[in-house]
Amino acid sequence: MSYTQFEYLKAVTDKELYQANDTVCVTVQLKNTGKRTGKEVIQVYIRDEVSSVMTPVKQLKGFRKVDLLPGQTRETTIMIPVHEFYLTDDLGNRYLESGKFELQVGTSSDRIYFNLPVYIGSSGKGGQTVSGTSFKSRTDGKVIQVKGTVRDIQATPLARVKVQSEESGESALTDYRGTYTIKVKDNGRLIFSKKRICR
Repeated sequence: MSYTQFEYLKAVTDKELYQANDTVCVTVQLKNTGKRTGKEVIQVYIRDEVSSVMTPVKQLKGFRKVDLLPGQTRETTIMIPVHEFYLTDDLGNRYLESGKFELQVGTSSDRIYFNLPVYIGSSGKGGQTVSGTSFKSRTDGKVIQVKGTVRDIQATPLARVKVQSEESGESALTDYRGTYTIKVKDNGRLIFSKKRICR
């Protein structure tokens, strides 16, 4: 418990687009607006905009405790390796889906002051990338039929998500249940994307 008040003045990332071996740096500017010295724990949560598997609405991935004198302002940086964005499949394998994520900065999960969009692997500016799981590149893979379901972070099925084979260009759209069927080489790569609808 703190006996003073804090104001979150600014929060920024060092860039917008990250790759698998990068580290996301979130810099937060905090001010003690009260009359007593106090400590504040800055927290950074990750929210996956669209995921091919069920994920929590938000996950705490970084935090930093800051001591501030009355009236003092300080900048602090919280570093989050991109491997913290990895997902885990039903077999326990960890993998990275490229796409858009939201970093939420605040003092608790229900007190968020800044929402920072970042992209992993793809800028997604032509359409939001949902998934892009990479496999070893070979040309002699066997053609198999893949069936799956695409859901958002609240496990709601997503319709009209485009699923495309990077090698052959063959594509399919998810139905109203979020399911799709597509033929792809067993060592291939699928790209999942969904266009934003402007309202």
